[in-house]
Amino acid sequence: MSRRAISYPLRRLFSTESPFKKSIDLKRPVSPFAIYKPQMHWLMSIGNRITGVAIGALVYGYSVYYVWNGAPKIDQTANYIHQRLPKSFVTFSKFLIAMTFNFHTFCGIRHLIWDAGYQLTIRGVYLTGYLANGATVVSSLAMAAI
Repeated sequence: MSRRAISYPLRRLFSTESPFKKSIDLKRPVSPFAIYKPQMHWLMSIGNRITGVAIGALVYGYSVYYVWNGAPKIDQTANYIHQRLPKSFVTFSKFLIAMTFNFHTFCGIRHLIWDAGYQLTIRGVYLTGYLANGATVVSSLAMAAI
């Protein structure tokens, strides 16, 4: 028997090198975020999902609190907040909470418009996006002022 017939080449089963090393060495972008310019429609899609999760967390959190502690006394809580916290902080907090609900609502209306078969062009997508963003800001400012 020849020595070659029984010897096995040494070979690594797993690479110890980073999978991105070649791309980094060639100065290629590793992430698609480095390649693409952010577009309004996909930023709004991400925002819609995030606000949906936030609203769900608020609803479930309130539900768990309600089950464990009973209904909170809203008037006492509101008086406590207004007495202890600065007015600017309360107004800004109301604006952020209103913005979460309003953005998700207006994005939902935008999707219903698309589901009805309207505004499906690039121009229409951007138009409905600007309208949803504008309506979100205006309605959130109005709600925070209450």
